[in-house]
Amino acid sequence: MKYATVFSVSLLSSVGAFPGPTHNKRSVNSTLFSEFTRAAKLAHCAYQPICVSPVGTTRLHTIYNIIFDTNGFVARDDTKKQIIVAMRGTSSLSDILVDLDNTLVPYTSTSSTECSGCMVHRGFQNQWNAVVADVIEKVGEQVKAHSDYTLLCTGHSLGGALTPFCAVSLEKNFPGKVTAISLASPRTGNPAWISFVEATIPSAKLFRLTNQNDTVPNDLTEAEGFKHHATEHWSPERPVTEGNMVVCNGGEDASCNKGHSKENAGFLGINEAHFHYMNVDFANSTAAEC
Repeated sequence: MKYATVFSVSLLSSVGAFPGPTHNKRSVNSTLFSEFTRAAKLAHCAYQPICVSPVGTTRLHTIYNIIFDTNGFVARDDTKKQIIVAMRGTSSLSDILVDLDNTLVPYTSTSSTECSGCMVHRGFQNQWNAVVADVIEKVGEQVKAHSDYTLLCTGHSLGGALTPFCAVSLEKNFPGKVTAISLASPRTGNPAWISFVEATIPSAKLFRLTNQNDTVPNDLTEAEGFKHHATEHWSPERPVTEGNMVVCNGGEDASCNKGHSKENAGFLGINEAHFHYMNVDFANSTAAEC
């Protein structure tokens, strides 16, 4: 949900730590912190229509659907031996309509018969289902040619909301290969859906990043039937470092972003914190490492 191109940003957050509920801090090691930073940079590149080498990788395929304006890319990192799927956040009127289409509907995407009682955000599912076959085909070609490579799903905002859909689809087709790192994602579905995501992707490979008092992760609420997946990693201050990042308890830790951001803030309530993840300025798309 990148709304800066449509609405002005409310500069309500400030650089520094946020007071609020006490959290039980657990450390983030340097390797994981580096992976989070890289994922943020890749997600940033997804906002660029022309980005031939996202963060030094080889861009292989543009993900696009004209009806829902789904956007992203498939890339390959031969140094890290990884195939990447990065999804773009909100950048158009079509994307905004997807964001607002927040009725909970039955999950109908990959392996839906295994997901009993799963309900998901209709707009997010529609946008993912419009490209899932294409993504699986393109990733499959790369897996066939590079069988020892791992897979990464990532994205910021709306792209972050598509990340668990991407991760489940790829893990069901290419078992044991997928890591998911979402940034600034709103809640995507009901508790049954979240349980399915967490059962499909091992906890050591499933990450949800939040920043300060970013309101987007708290826009669709538990009272409305939505829930977040684990494990949240929260940045309570800027610049974020491996020393000040907080590993939260599960997906709904009230001492992390949930306890510091406003519920149901909507488009006009989106604040500066939404555009700053892992020291990447998402409000400045021209700074992407392309």
